[in-house]
Amino acid sequence: MKKILMSFVLLLGAVTMSAQGSGVKISAKYKKGDNMLYRATTVTNIQGKTINMVGDTRYVVTKASPDGYTIASTLEKMLTDAAKDDLVGRMMNITSEGLKGIKIILT
Repeated sequence: MKKILMSFVLLLGAVTMSAQGSGVKISAKYKKGDNMLYRATTVTNIQGKTINMVGDTRYVVTKASPDGYTIASTLEKMLTDAAKDDLVGRMMNITSEGLKGIKIILT
């Protein structure tokens, strides 16, 4: 049964990967200085508790050329409704504060 399930998962992964590379082209037009703020909302279940998270990430185009783009990504804000007095809430708050303001360069 494990072999059948694993084979099915691998087959599904192969079909998905081949579909992604099947020639669908997305042509984005950005110029240097463009910036976008995206808000992502996530609901997760940790130790039987439902926790809502909202994160704001800013993307800024720092370089645009015919070959591609360089985009800086920065987590600006991450809010959660996790209780601050339990371990899960404290870990989520420590993680969000640690990630806030870190710039990631995408090329």
